[in-house]
Amino acid sequence: MIGMLLRTAVLAFGVGALTGSASAQDADTAKIGVVAAQTGAFVSAGNTIGAGVTLATKEINDAGGIKISGKTYKFDLQNRDDRTDVNVAIAAGRELVEDIAVSALYGTETHDYSVSMTKITGPAKVLQFTGNSSLGAILSEQAVAPGGPLHYTFQTEPPEFQRSGSTARGVLKLLGKEIGQPLKNAVVFVADDATGQYLSEHYVKALEAAGQHVDLIKYPPNTTDFTPLLTRAKGLNPDTVHFWYNGDVTLIAFPQAVQLNVAKGYFLFGVDPGGWAERKLVSTAPVTLSCVPMCWGAPPSPEAKSYFDRYFAAGAVKGVQSSV
Repeated sequence: MIGMLLRTAVLAFGVGALTGSASAQDADTAKIGVVAAQTGAFVSAGNTIGAGVTLATKEINDAGGIKISGKTYKFDLQNRDDRTDVNVAIAAGRELVEDIAVSALYGTETHDYSVSMTKITGPAKVLQFTGNSSLGAILSEQAVAPGGPLHYTFQTEPPEFQRSGSTARGVLKLLGKEIGQPLKNAVVFVADDATGQYLSEHYVKALEAAGQHVDLIKYPPNTTDFTPLLTRAKGLNPDTVHFWYNGDVTLIAFPQAVQLNVAKGYFLFGVDPGGWAERKLVSTAPVTLSCVPMCWGAPPSPEAKSYFDRYFAAGAVKGVQSSV
């Protein structure tokens, strides 16, 4: 992960400058934009986008900027909060592309928002980098070809079938070992929104491919009392409950599930072990955690630890961290 945002930024602005974008001609400054949730229901992913690009911008500028065709450019970052509201996201995207004339845009964190954003960045030939795996459904060979509507759109996560497949296999292996018996029945607990519908479809198929009987329970967005739905889940006698995709909501629903003793084991997507420790969460059943792409509370390498040290030193919040 270390250096990933730096390399992406160099690619974005190298291309933008070489194509003669307005931002590259503005006093040797390349303008870039972020549209992501820094407030609202999906802060766990949104705040990490802004924080990551902020760190990348600072480190590149502190190192003297980037040189393209013999000319040095520094980055001017324009950061916008979409408040987890698609209308705010679209308005912010239009401002950055049409009024400020950015060369590249990072975001958004929500899948349907990102697809909407391509309608703004594509015609303007502005590079869009988004971590949403749902873009794989529209990034066809024809769409991304030169002159295609998505030629300037880049997906920075693996395809969803790949992520769901590897996640399901890993979770079942770990929980099966801890529970100490074959796992047969799973409940996937997910928000009933466009993102949840898309992601859960792949994850349910991945669990079924691993031999699980799966019940899918969708909760209305903005739910805070999950007791009725979790009681229903308990009645299905699940071996495992999988809280899928929104770490912010998971941290509300999961303690309620533990209190109700819903399952023999749980999977929490996007919840960092560092956040688990800081919030002093407890469970009476085995729990697996998944970070995207790495856990700040348990960095897998010295390079990852160094990155997170710099990331938090630059002002990033130690939250759920579903992205970075």
